[in-house]
Amino acid sequence: MLSVLNVRRVSGRIAALGLTCLPLLAGAVAEPAGSAPMDPPAVARPVVPGLLEIKFVDGQEIRLRNGRPVDLRGRALTSTASRRVLERVARGAWLRSHDVSEEKLEAMRFQGQRATGGELADLNLYFRLRLPPGLDAEDLAGQLRALPEVEAVHHVPAPPPSPVVPDFYTPGSGSYQRYQDPAPGGIDGRYAATLPGGQGSTVRICDVEYSFNRNHVELAGVTVVGAAPVDPFSDTNHGTAVLGIYGGAANGQGVTGIAPMAQKLFAAAQTASGYNVGAAITTCAANIGAGDVILIEQQTWGPRSTGSSDCFGCVPVEWYKPSYDAIKLAVAANKIVVETAGNGSQLLDDAIYATGNGGHYPFLAQNDSGALLVGAGMSPAYGASARSAHDYSNHGSTLDVQGWGDSVVTSGYGNLFSADGMNGWYTHSFAGTSSAGPIVTGAAASLQGRHKSLRGYSLTPAQLKTVLRNTGTPYTGTKNIGPLPNLRGALNSLSSPGGCTAGGVSLGGGCWYLGAYDQSCLDVCANRGGYSTVTASYVGAPSQGGSLTRCQQVLASLGYAATVSEGTRTDSLGLGCHRWNNGSLWWQSSPAFDPASKTTGGGAQLACACVN
Repeated sequence: MLSVLNVRRVSGRIAALGLTCLPLLAGAVAEPAGSAPMDPPAVARPVVPGLLEIKFVDGQEIRLRNGRPVDLRGRALTSTASRRVLERVARGAWLRSHDVSEEKLEAMRFQGQRATGGELADLNLYFRLRLPPGLDAEDLAGQLRALPEVEAVHHVPAPPPSPVVPDFYTPGSGSYQRYQDPAPGGIDGRYAATLPGGQGSTVRICDVEYSFNRNHVELAGVTVVGAAPVDPFSDTNHGTAVLGIYGGAANGQGVTGIAPMAQKLFAAAQTASGYNVGAAITTCAANIGAGDVILIEQQTWGPRSTGSSDCFGCVPVEWYKPSYDAIKLAVAANKIVVETAGNGSQLLDDAIYATGNGGHYPFLAQNDSGALLVGAGMSPAYGASARSAHDYSNHGSTLDVQGWGDSVVTSGYGNLFSADGMNGWYTHSFAGTSSAGPIVTGAAASLQGRHKSLRGYSLTPAQLKTVLRNTGTPYTGTKNIGPLPNLRGALNSLSSPGGCTAGGVSLGGGCWYLGAYDQSCLDVCANRGGYSTVTASYVGAPSQGGSLTRCQQVLASLGYAATVSEGTRTDSLGLGCHRWNNGSLWWQSSPAFDPASKTTGGGAQLACACVN
């Protein structure tokens, strides 16, 4: 069986979930003649029997009315074939995939598209269908995918247990929360706590989990948003440990979170309606503000998964297209999304992650969801190997940052302290990308809180990612999992004298900004101290001193780390270093860069250096 039963090509494009494993089916892909041998087909993954998730083609106004999907415009789902399929499932149950209201989802999509200049999937067109008894899911899916209104059909993954990660190290004495220590060993959370805003005040964090212990002494004031959690494994320890890392109370006992002053929210990955990570993400997004943080403590089966309890082959949740679309919407709505990379021992750059899966390849640079992908690094207990990737951690160019993947002291489990009962349990061995994710989440909330204290507004997702990547302590070894956040470096960069204004990155003697569509560099810099000639000498034509390498550096610092291509123009437009509205990145070797150039129709965003 295939997890994506059908993905339709629409208008020349492909129309297109430590951690808790999110199962996803993977199917065999035909091997082209003469090609290198491919990995063997993966085994079928656990799915919810009799449940399908259906995405209708964008541009329609299909909504759930009286328990059935109908086109409010009266044009779709009216054919004989459509009526026949709907009649077959009349005794089943249609559900909206997302709990957030239709109006709120549409508003989030509209605002996100305005902010990014790109298209976002219409999440109001995602539905779940519980089949009536006796119907074969494969047969029905075949009929659904034949309908012109349908874009894709997915099997809904079943929730698996949390992965078990070994206890790599137990501290003997001194401070147990060593991940709060200064760099290079830790993230310097204790320094951040001394600065206004550095404990995450004015920031909200929403954790996507199964459950947590609401009565734990460290977790007073956690607000559950959306439907009540239904934990399929009846184990609150995982969520309790995650929340304790970034949000443990600063009360002089037990643990102290990295961002203890942040408002803590919780959205359930599984509710009475079933297992639905995408719905939890949009529930978080609807209940937090711009610049606030969503942590996704889930992972999903990948094409190499075997269904084992250690989640070998598991990958980030965005491999599942419905979850990817929810993440994209949240990021476009200016929410910081921290996504654990998973404990699957996978190189996400492998060719297997650019084949199959219904044409959905989120780990390619051009398909970056905008989330902060987090790997699991070795703690200082490993000596010279500190900040190298743990064997179980997924890795590759798509990862942004890392956190400790072993020896993490936090609330829950009780193997460090249990004398006061489970509401006062603590552990010394929380591990995996499960522990790395909340460490990065705490760092993000600390950085955001401090920035708001200094500037009065929030960093965007791309800006925050850039700061953490540029100021972190580099990874070691050969597997890229990104740097370990260094809050002292990151926070000091915010308050440096003569720092750039909102959205700016300091490079080569100028403050760089990515302009809006239909703006020249003169327009971009009009309210930023004026245009700086550093633009031409840094990323102009070769005759001006510019280069492709420097253009790549500038765009990566602004949050766009994909490959930059060299181009020339015959229409006299001197656009220099820029990004097109289709997401491609370009540097022009001719003609000479002109700060007054802009494209007719506003098709490009220029990278411009301004005085400030």
